[in-house]
Amino acid sequence: MQRKNLFTKDNTASKTSSSIPPKEDDVRRSRLDENKTNTQKTYTNTKQDTTSFSFYERDALIEKKIQEERLLKEQTQIKTKQELLRQEAQRQETLRQAKLKELQEAKEISKNLNTKSKSAKKQLPSNQQTLTKQTDTKYLSSPKILPSDKVSSAQKKSTTKHLSIKEHQSTKINPRNLRKTFNAQAISMGREHENVEKFFRATRLLGLVVILFVCFLVFVLAVLAKGVLPRKIPAVVISKTDVANRGSIYSSDGYILANSSKLYKISINPQSINPAKKDLFVNLLSIYGNLKKEDILKALAKKGYVTISYKVPATVAANLRLLNIKFIGLDVFQEYTDARGKLIQKMGLDIQDSGINRIYPLQNAIEPTIGYVRKIESGRITRVEGVKGIENYRDGILSSKRDGRVTGRRDIGDNIILNKSSEIVSREDGFNIVLSIPLDLQIRVEKLLKEANDKYKSREMIAGIMDPKTGQMLVLASSNTFNPNLIKKEDYPSLNSSAVETSYEPGSTIKPMIYSYLWEHGLLDPNKIIDLNNGVYNLRGYTIRDSSPLAKAKTKEILIRSSNIGMMKLTQGLSGQQMYDIFKNFELSTITGIDLPYEQNGILPSISLLNREVYKATVSYGYGLRVTFMQLLRAYASFSNGGLLMKPTITKYFIAPDGEKFRAKPEVPKRVLTQDIANGMEGLLHEVVTSGTGRRANVTGVIVGGKTGTARETKKGRYGDLYIGSFFGYAKDDSNTYTIGVVTFGSHSNEEYYAAQTAAPVFSEIVKLLINEGYLKGSSKFDKKK
Repeated sequence: MQRKNLFTKDNTASKTSSSIPPKEDDVRRSRLDENKTNTQKTYTNTKQDTTSFSFYERDALIEKKIQEERLLKEQTQIKTKQELLRQEAQRQETLRQAKLKELQEAKEISKNLNTKSKSAKKQLPSNQQTLTKQTDTKYLSSPKILPSDKVSSAQKKSTTKHLSIKEHQSTKINPRNLRKTFNAQAISMGREHENVEKFFRATRLLGLVVILFVCFLVFVLAVLAKGVLPRKIPAVVISKTDVANRGSIYSSDGYILANSSKLYKISINPQSINPAKKDLFVNLLSIYGNLKKEDILKALAKKGYVTISYKVPATVAANLRLLNIKFIGLDVFQEYTDARGKLIQKMGLDIQDSGINRIYPLQNAIEPTIGYVRKIESGRITRVEGVKGIENYRDGILSSKRDGRVTGRRDIGDNIILNKSSEIVSREDGFNIVLSIPLDLQIRVEKLLKEANDKYKSREMIAGIMDPKTGQMLVLASSNTFNPNLIKKEDYPSLNSSAVETSYEPGSTIKPMIYSYLWEHGLLDPNKIIDLNNGVYNLRGYTIRDSSPLAKAKTKEILIRSSNIGMMKLTQGLSGQQMYDIFKNFELSTITGIDLPYEQNGILPSISLLNREVYKATVSYGYGLRVTFMQLLRAYASFSNGGLLMKPTITKYFIAPDGEKFRAKPEVPKRVLTQDIANGMEGLLHEVVTSGTGRRANVTGVIVGGKTGTARETKKGRYGDLYIGSFFGYAKDDSNTYTIGVVTFGSHSNEEYYAAQTAAPVFSEIVKLLINEGYLKGSSKFDKKK
């Protein structure tokens, strides 16, 4: 059965091939007989029983297998070529996106080609039997190749088609032709592999050349940067502080009363100075910087970076900057190598802000109202803060808000190079303040007070002029001034403002407040006759006296003649609470709120003390309570302002760094008297000047009114030999009215000490100044009224 089947297959195969001539069969048969033994050995491994086959069957089978193997090999080669073409197209398509993958695939292809080439060379047979065995083993072992009896009809057609390309010329198998074919393929694959290897070698060589060229280019550029570019320009990034200024203080007429100037420190590295030009450096720096040569040489003798001066003014610093440029041009500075071998670049003078210096150009003008400052250290910057006066009260407004800062690379002149990489933070200076006080009037009043203080040999005289309708001060002066630029030990008593920081017993200047309150509440009749006991009155063992004795007088004459006995009788029926309400009504129990620091409050007796008859009597003429100068000035201003109590102010407005002006919001005034009572009190005070105790305060051409007051000073709870004389009142013309106060502290009893002798004449001189300076306009019609 096995033989029959094989024979059948052979017949089928013979039908599909061309017929074999008899002569060729004889030749093949004879050749096969000669090699019978070798043929039997070869096919014994394939487990085929060749002894039972005829020669024709065996030859046909061998031929068929060879043809099938050739067809399968050609198909494999075609598929391989197609796959290579597909991969090549894919590589071309993804060249830019996956170049690395392409190289890897190329390497894999090269490796496969190399392997196939070597395999082909090794498998190339020396004879037909070896070739048949190797090819048969190779293709039969492939999992995709099926036996010939199981090949589909489509595959058979494909096999027939491929065979027709190269096999129609010869229908027989020629080992030499087969060997040539394999040799040609091996040579082709070897050449392809060599081409790929050459490509990769060329690529690697090109990459190496590019890398070497880039390294060489970097080296050349580094050499050029080292040898050609200027090396003497330091590339150090530094930061300089632009210290913000404290705001200035101006008078109302535009004079600078206090301003700030920057101080600069001058530093240098002594090793940066050319030794051959050190003398030139010291001499020029001494001249331009207004510095002593000894100080410069002493600083240069130190090691490291030294500071020659911390207190160089702004104008001198500007000169030194110009000098620094000259030094650079003269090669005064040099670069050097330090102990560690590091090259230190050229460094000139380092001129930087060191702080703020407060300057008072007019020295003792408007002192102690302006006040003074003290220096404080903030990091490495010297700043100032207010201690007294406006400097202290408006310290938050005057103080700078933010220092400026410039950061960038510097040149050898220690100047920051401003470019895109530099950073600039602008500074924010403090606000400027404009006072309501005109400098010219203030200085004239101060001069007047100093002359009077020397004349009366008193400790101090103070004076103030206030606009009663606005509360703004035109003058707040003292005979005791000081220079805030140079405060001495003997100036210490003058540093405090007595107008707000000192309280005293007011004496008779308190009487108008008591009188107006009684009049306001209907507790007196101005024309009623009062018995004054000829100027002497005994109250529970205490004697009350009048300086101008009267037997009797009308109620209003008690104020005009300043009778202590009359005031005692007018208040005798009041309770302690009523007396306390009088002083509280005029806010003598609270500070005025003027824009000056350390303002003291008045000291009022308790209600229980005021219920005592003797204590109430002494308080009625100004003893037993304490007030300040500013409290009395504000109270008297209400008589000329229709009964309204205004808050006194010294600041007129503020000026921002950008020039914008701001004004403080005014407070709502308090009404303490009706308009009629205020007008009536203004008339009574005028009579005090024209026919009472204040005659020395009268001035022709204007209307003047006021009240004198004299009281002893207390020392350690006891009255001494020194007196306080005061005069408070007003001066007016048709359009303007000013409230004026004058107080003399420490008048001696053996000299003129009464207010009528000290304060009233100074008051009169101040009114005359107002007329001369144009604040009041004199007219003869006012003299007729008198």
